[in-house]
Amino acid sequence: MIDSILPGSIIIAFVYDESGRNPKERPLVLVTLPPKMEPVSCCACVAITSTWESVPLTVRVMLPYQSDRKLRSSTGLRIPSAAHCEWLVSVPVEKIISVKGRCPKLAFDQILTRLANTIPPTSSDSEDTDEV
Repeated sequence: MIDSILPGSIIIAFVYDESGRNPKERPLVLVTLPPKMEPVSCCACVAITSTWESVPLTVRVMLPYQSDRKLRSSTGLRIPSAAHCEWLVSVPVEKIISVKGRCPKLAFDQILTRLANTIPPTSSDSEDTDEV
C-alpha cells in the first residue's frame, strides 16, 4: 500500500477532530511524504470534513464526490466534503489504514495555495530586516 501513496492521495487514518477529541477514522488529503518511507515516518495531511459549511471559504477546497453507490468518484468520497486547510494532521505511515482515492490536480493545487496563504513563514523564509 505504501507504494501507492503520493501527494494528493486521499487516505483514511485514525485521527482526532480539530479540538483534539473524538478520535475516529477520517479522510485526509496527503500533502507531503516523509523523505524516507519508513513505518514511523510521518506524512503531512489536511483533514477532509463533511461539515464544511462553517469553514471559511479562504481555507476550504470543495472535493468531488459520488453519492450513488454504483458509481465511484476519483476521490472515493460519498458525501459533499471539503479539505479544511487549517486542520493540519501529521500521520505516521504505519497508521494509514487505506488509500480511498485521489484528489484532482486542480483541487490539490488549490489546497497547496491555501496552505501557502495560511501557514505563516518561518524565520528562515523571511528576509533579515535588522536596521543598523
